[in-house]
Amino acid sequence: MHEVEEIRVRNWTQGSIVSGSDLQLSTQVVGGDDPAALYVVASHPCDVVNSDFIKEPHVDILPMNQIDSTDGSFTHGKNPRKLHLDWNGDAYAVDLIGRRTIDRRLLAGATPQGQLEAAVQRVLAAWLGSRYSRPAFADEFNARVEGTTSRIGKALKNNGQAMSGIYVATTLDELPSGSDYPLQMLFCMRTEDFVEPDLWGQVDEAAEQIAKLMRECEGVDLIDYEVKSEADTSLEELRTFARWDYDWLTFRTLGSSESTLSLIV
Repeated sequence: MHEVEEIRVRNWTQGSIVSGSDLQLSTQVVGGDDPAALYVVASHPCDVVNSDFIKEPHVDILPMNQIDSTDGSFTHGKNPRKLHLDWNGDAYAVDLIGRRTIDRRLLAGATPQGQLEAAVQRVLAAWLGSRYSRPAFADEFNARVEGTTSRIGKALKNNGQAMSGIYVATTLDELPSGSDYPLQMLFCMRTEDFVEPDLWGQVDEAAEQIAKLMRECEGVDLIDYEVKSEADTSLEELRTFARWDYDWLTFRTLGSSESTLSLIV
């Protein structure tokens, strides 16, 4: 059987899970100490099964390390370099910085250990794309909200697991001292999570805490905020609101080393 057919028959696609040993990868190739560690295929599904190895000779894989539980600061693509997700009943951290490019033909000789659920795969795809498409806000706006970073991180860590994204509407201009940035905020949830009272309550609490922090920022005028389901968020709103990127700021969560926070879905 042709190698491309082998790849298709074995159901390789974006979100497929495999270990380095299954792909017969050496530690030199995967860049780690344990070739049996898990990886998730990051390449687009069409590229994974492309019939031309000259056009598409490689696939990208990302290290996927098991963790005790997901952290709300890293779920739903809020951080541009690390994604927390659930697979097969366990929690995992996917590391974009650890991405490796391997020969696509290796997939023909291996079988995936599993596949991310469709909803989780969509989060993975959106997270990968946001690496290059996330918006940039005014330096002056970022400077005015900088002091809230660690406390936003704490709010998301504690109650942000079901928050699928934070969107803001404000000017992208560099405003002079004495001119406030008008700000509106949307805290979005998946529709199936929005109707769960406990999950809604957690996100509402995090949103209230973050809104309070914004009101404390000198030179920022929070007009209003709202917790909404994705189903109730219109395309018109998304033309006005932008995903909030905190990537250039860092925060230190309680009991952890320094990390980077990004409020992006």
